[in-house]
Amino acid sequence: MYKDYWYVVLPVHMTTSALWFGGFYYCVRSGVDVISLLESLGISDKLLIPLKESNAGYFALAFALYKLVTPLRYAVTVGGTTYAIKRLTVIGWIKPVPSRERIREMLQEKKDNIQGKFNESKQHYQTQYKEKKSQVMDEMQRYKTEMRKMKDKVKKM
Repeated sequence: MYKDYWYVVLPVHMTTSALWFGGFYYCVRSGVDVISLLESLGISDKLLIPLKESNAGYFALAFALYKLVTPLRYAVTVGGTTYAIKRLTVIGWIKPVPSRERIREMLQEKKDNIQGKFNESKQHYQTQYKEKKSQVMDEMQRYKTEMRKMKDKVKKM
């Protein structure tokens, strides 16, 4: 389903990601002690030591939180996308994806339509070619006849 509605997944993911990061940035900027919060959640010291020892800015702390909740972010994206697809389908902004059989039928119809137009054009141009060829051959015959007449006239002089 998500492969068919990639054009819904992308904006939903970008929007939810921006909201997650913005929310974390706001919390960090508002004075929430992120390092204590992470320690209380049982995050390993291996991950916390670089944050404790550096003067990590708001952006770095927000990004650390953002990366930490990646599985939750993806779950929200999947749920939000499912809701958005259903809602947009009900509203009529997107149409349900046709079945594979219907897609095959549509492609076959399109192929037949294009092939029919091609054959019509081919026939039209063949007819035009034959008419033009006939005109040119008639014209050549006429010129040839005129040239013979002129040649005969010149010989008689």
